[in-house]
Amino acid sequence: MAQQISIFMMNGIPELPLEDANLYNYFSRGIFLANSVDTLCHLAGGATDPSRPNETEAETGARVLRERLHIPERLISAHPQGIDAREVLEHHARNIPTGSPITIFCAWTHQDLVRFHALRLFGERAQVVPLAFPTDVQSESAQAWRVRLKRVPRTLLGIAGVYIPLARAVELLLRRRHMREMASRPSS
Repeated sequence: MAQQISIFMMNGIPELPLEDANLYNYFSRGIFLANSVDTLCHLAGGATDPSRPNETEAETGARVLRERLHIPERLISAHPQGIDAREVLEHHARNIPTGSPITIFCAWTHQDLVRFHALRLFGERAQVVPLAFPTDVQSESAQAWRVRLKRVPRTLLGIAGVYIPLARAVELLLRRRHMREMASRPSS
């Protein structure tokens, strides 16, 4: 039987990742829902914060899994590549064995685009499990729905980007602009 794979879609890098309750809760809830002590945790994501070019989402997530959740190194696969859901999932699609069942954990507000790419790249063997992130915004709350609906243009652009190169170029331009804006925000 093929090994169960859990893909954790990262959502940026918090200022103090080992102390960040949202990141800890996101991973611990995903590990619990994976319902297997031997699930292989796949992480991808590059340096998405221009103010910290040497930190990647994948390596930060792996550090939290090892140090806060005590997941053995042999069960963590971190690939510091990709700046958005498409690039991250395309990387996983190239590197995960075709027979492996896959559970993809993502922020509840990002599930539409993640579901599109998961179906496109993995077919029916992938299950998308949206989680509350940040954890103080409950899934399906009015606030979460507002954020999810606000993402509709971004989701549609992400879908169009698969088929229309110009849409992908615009998507990447907007993503990099967003990354620069987030990096220039004052710390809280």
